[in-house]
Amino acid sequence: MPPTPAKRPVGPAKGSVPKPGPKVTTTAAIKIDFPTEPSLPPMDLKNYICMFFGAPGVGKSTFSNGLAPRVLFLSTDRGTRYMNAMRIECLTWAKFMAVADALEAGEASKYDMVCIDHVDDWASMAESATLQQLNIQALTDAGYGKGWSVMKSKIKRFMEIIKRVNLGLVFIAHEDTKTVKVNGLDVDRCMPKMSKQAWDAIIPLADLVGYIGMMPVKGPDGKRKEIRYITTEPRQDLYAKDRTLRRKPKGRNWEKLDPKEFMATFTAPAVETEVQ
Repeated sequence: MPPTPAKRPVGPAKGSVPKPGPKVTTTAAIKIDFPTEPSLPPMDLKNYICMFFGAPGVGKSTFSNGLAPRVLFLSTDRGTRYMNAMRIECLTWAKFMAVADALEAGEASKYDMVCIDHVDDWASMAESATLQQLNIQALTDAGYGKGWSVMKSKIKRFMEIIKRVNLGLVFIAHEDTKTVKVNGLDVDRCMPKMSKQAWDAIIPLADLVGYIGMMPVKGPDGKRKEIRYITTEPRQDLYAKDRTLRRKPKGRNWEKLDPKEFMATFTAPAVETEVQ
């Protein structure tokens, strides 16, 4: 019977570099401070992501400019040129990201809040940058949701930088009307104007969405006049939301469009107000 051949040793070939094994992550060195009491919700607008929408010229930008002493407008049109405001005109996504990177590098200390005016243009620039990066004509051309995923990551990266440097973030949008289903019925709903891709990326992260408009009210002299107002109360025909737990006036679902009065709702006691 022929002899049994010797078994070769199991292991890497001579002169080869062994492959590294699976990376082991340890959490033993991570310090965790477990809470012993419930935390209070932040009562400062800079801790939230907000969006204000309404018709052109109704006062969205002016209102936003009064929400903090140092609001930095990143403007996509000429609307803020006629305001007494700090502004940078951004017409490309590269310009937006250059501003965000500069804020993170130290410029953020000069400001309290960043305002994107307007969000629809801002999101469109993120989409254009995505198309250019992937060399495609439409987001769907990338296949398997890759185009949408890249665009969403661009939007989220910008928002994460702004929040990381502890600045408030406000988006301004025009209004749009879309038909939606409510209890099986078609309802025309007023909502912020933006693409579906932008909506899916921004709205879930927004803490407050307020509608700004005009409405007739009766004055002390009994005469009716038009006033600007804001509401964060949703209706069947209006998209809005507010999860800030601020102290809104009682007795009505709208507030006078006054930035100082609006900011006071984050610190002042609730106001007892009757509907006029």
